[in-house]
Amino acid sequence: MLQNRKRWTSCRRLPTRGPHRKRKLVDFVSGLSYEQSMDIVAIMYSGRGDGTFSEMREYVDNFSHEQCMNVIHGKFGRLAEYLKRGLARLNTSGS
Repeated sequence: MLQNRKRWTSCRRLPTRGPHRKRKLVDFVSGLSYEQSMDIVAIMYSGRGDGTFSEMREYVDNFSHEQCMNVIHGKFGRLAEYLKRGLARLNTSGS
């Protein structure tokens, strides 16, 4: 789980506003592996307030890569906000 924490920490540098936000997020999301897409969906759900990262990671364990990408693209308008909140929760909880 979250084997490359440094990669997710770098999400904080993604712009949350402005014209370049969508393009940078599209580029970032397009390069995700299956494991990374499960991690990012768990971070998103945690940032949305659905539970802790660990709980959400267990929840998405059975998602296919396609399902993860559909969730990510379906929430694209709020992706940066959910990631920012989820990373903040992850950093404070340590889980």
